[in-house]
Amino acid sequence: MTVSAERAFLDLINQMSDSDLKKLGLNRETQNPENPSAIAISEKVKTKYELLVSNLLKNLGIPAHLLGYRYLRYAILISLSDPTNLDSMTKILYPTIARKFGATPQKVERAIRHAIEVSMQSYDISLYNELFSNTVPCTKEKPTNSQFLATVVDYLRLNY
Repeated sequence: MTVSAERAFLDLINQMSDSDLKKLGLNRETQNPENPSAIAISEKVKTKYELLVSNLLKNLGIPAHLLGYRYLRYAILISLSDPTNLDSMTKILYPTIARKFGATPQKVERAIRHAIEVSMQSYDISLYNELFSNTVPCTKEKPTNSQFLATVVDYLRLNY
């Protein structure tokens, strides 16, 4: 896991309430005496949060074998700690993902778009409506990459 993704976990977990942590099966452990509310993130916590993101993507109909699935998963994880990444996807987010996976930003953008297109063929209609009802005007219309990422990141920040 990269430093930025690890920071994303730390920031998100530190913002969560005790009841939200309990839903994930976690306890608040003090990281240092100077910041008693900080949480030391273990591999177990990282794994549980990655599972949460993975399950959401799978429920949206994105199969795990697609490259776009891996790119989306990583984009969601790093965007949770710094939502400004979503403001400049072509300048910051795609190049960051491309460096991580050894691809080009254009290939990252295309793979994410393809994953979203595939999800439109086999999505969970109730989850899709819950997420995209205010973003995409018609349920048959495909969200853009930025709409998709921003909506999923916002959903996760508000609900977990």
